[in-house]
Amino acid sequence: MFNYSPETALLLSLFRIFLKEEDIEQIVEAAFKHILQAAKWDYGELWEWAPALNLLVLKSVEHSDNPALTEFARQSRIVRLAMGEGLSGRVFQDKTAIWEEDITTLSEHLFPRVKLAQIAGLRGALGIPVIISDRVAFVMIFFLSPLQAADSKAVEMVSMVGMQLEMPIHCLQTRMTLEKANHSFSRTLEIQTAINKLTTLPLKNQSFDTTLHDFLEIIIELPWLSITRKGCLFLVDETTGHLVMRTHCGLNQEIVEACSIIPSGKCLCGRVLESGKAIFRSCVDDEHEISYSGMAEHGHYCSPLKSGNGKIIGVLNFYVKHGHVSEPWEVQFLDTVSNLLAQIIEKENVQEQKRRTDRQLMHLQREESIGRLASGIAHDFNNLLAVILGYTEMTFDSLPEDFVAREDLSEVLIACQRARSLTRQLLLFSRNDVVEKVKLDLNEVAKNLSKMLGRLIGEQVQLEVITSDESTCIIGDHGQMEQLILNLTINARDAMPMGGRIIIKTGKVIHDETVFDSLAGKHIGAFAYLTVTDTGTGMPPEVLKRIFEPFFTTKATGAGTGLGLATAKQIVDQHDGQISVQSQLQVGTQFAVRFPLAEGTGKLYVPGSELVVKRGVGQRILVLEDENILQELAIKVLSKGGYSVSGASCPSDALRYLSEKDCDCPFDLVFSDLVMPEISGLKLLDFLCESFRGAKVLITTGYIIQEPDFLDQLKKSKIPLLHKPYSVHELLIAVSQALE
Repeated sequence: MFNYSPETALLLSLFRIFLKEEDIEQIVEAAFKHILQAAKWDYGELWEWAPALNLLVLKSVEHSDNPALTEFARQSRIVRLAMGEGLSGRVFQDKTAIWEEDITTLSEHLFPRVKLAQIAGLRGALGIPVIISDRVAFVMIFFLSPLQAADSKAVEMVSMVGMQLEMPIHCLQTRMTLEKANHSFSRTLEIQTAINKLTTLPLKNQSFDTTLHDFLEIIIELPWLSITRKGCLFLVDETTGHLVMRTHCGLNQEIVEACSIIPSGKCLCGRVLESGKAIFRSCVDDEHEISYSGMAEHGHYCSPLKSGNGKIIGVLNFYVKHGHVSEPWEVQFLDTVSNLLAQIIEKENVQEQKRRTDRQLMHLQREESIGRLASGIAHDFNNLLAVILGYTEMTFDSLPEDFVAREDLSEVLIACQRARSLTRQLLLFSRNDVVEKVKLDLNEVAKNLSKMLGRLIGEQVQLEVITSDESTCIIGDHGQMEQLILNLTINARDAMPMGGRIIIKTGKVIHDETVFDSLAGKHIGAFAYLTVTDTGTGMPPEVLKRIFEPFFTTKATGAGTGLGLATAKQIVDQHDGQISVQSQLQVGTQFAVRFPLAEGTGKLYVPGSELVVKRGVGQRILVLEDENILQELAIKVLSKGGYSVSGASCPSDALRYLSEKDCDCPFDLVFSDLVMPEISGLKLLDFLCESFRGAKVLITTGYIIQEPDFLDQLKKSKIPLLHKPYSVHELLIAVSQALE
């Protein structure tokens, strides 16, 4: 066994402390105690420089069991020393050890506690600076009593050992700095690895929800992050403005249900949404408003997810252990991943918006294509239907009233009227129908339809039509208003397979009364309203969202076209109106429509008032129609009606026909289809007006070429319009009126 000198033994003892302890303050305190014990002195003090006070304060005291020394220590704890004041201040200022043989002989400045030292029986004192990074951080003071003779070797040993503390402390600092740097490097590498994983998540071939869940899971599984394995992600619902939990990890069902929807300002996550700032809480406090059974003590880190323009799009929430102290690097990492997640969500939102736009574009293109197809089919079908309707009507009128076949032919005429309704809906849907707006009374439209509707809906359904005593005059197309009421009534009938009740109500409303609270927009003024209410099966929310989509139907295959409500919506839009629907399962449905009331005292359109047929007296008529069978029908009907009729299949035929005549215009009326093989629309009107000067013009069409100036030209030239398919009666009336 080696026999070490006291100095070497003390240094070895101190080195063991350096190897054991990792905190500099703890090392200095332990070294101070060992030196005092090794020197076998009665009393020692450890002073520390306090930068905030710019003074030396007493950090630690060690002494033997002596009441006088205990009192000296108590009095000394309240002492503060400036640089150069007292033994501690002089050692601090000079950065060197100072030995005083008898402190009781010193002045108050050199040792302010002279009287206290005399009472405590202290005489000799040794002050040693503890230098760290070239500055004095601590001062050790060791005192001797009169009974302890000053041993010069002991004083020299303590001075030497104390002054040599700088080197091991510097080594410890270096080691700690290296360890900290290594730890920081390792953590930085782990953070970068985690961020790389998070960044590559969107590149995987998986759903967006799976990406969000994986993102959350990667973070909570990081072993060096001081959070529990619990967390969740909220996204902002654009409709309500609330936070809605999109995904979670480690949460039980009670937590998920309690936190599924969080309004702005409620609980910690709601406050983050409201303020836009991150919140850290080490425990459950008063701001943690949401509670659930079995909730244990915990804390939270809640971070906002911000889009590029600063808008809050969600909140990332992690659970931390109760009492956790937040580290700056930890906060920085969670802020970084929050920003990264916000970018991923925002990119997905942009992509989803693009997908939605693409779907809408495809839908519009499909609707346009279907509309064009429907328009073409309706036009061709109208020509055929006009022939069927015309010949059937002529045959019907030619038979005696008691002839049995008349009843069969009446069914054919009813079927033709239904076919007219269907083609009209197709034209409305394709926006190719001719709209002739006049001043009409919504009350009268509903009243006049009541008998026909009663036969249409059947005996199982009770129909009630309630009209207002007030004026409900609007500017609209009479046929389309009838079509609107018809479609809404048929829809109501179909919702009551076992029978029920339909109430059609019209009236006047000022501003926004309760019945129209559900209508979109804030419209001020006077309105005519129409409601159709049934006691049917009602509709669930998912059906309500789609009821106005063209071709959408809940009926069995072959039982519905899906055009009824789409056409109704089209009619309302064309008349600057609004339509809404309210429905409750097993209770019924109500459609509410309103239109602006007509202003002024213009002439009121009365259906049927113009139906006066005057027989012709030989007036000359040219039928310009490219469908030969329809041309032949028109010639036959008009010839029987007392007119002198000629036919042409195209404008060039009409011109050649004109060149054979001696006079400038051999016709009193030109009855022409609007769409011809050679020219159509405005050019056809110009051709007719120029070539047949002095003759009246009557235009017929199954649809209209959408030229903005066309209707204006018709009105300006006072040229009437006859819709296809027309009946014999309608053709004769139109011709009679055109000639007048």
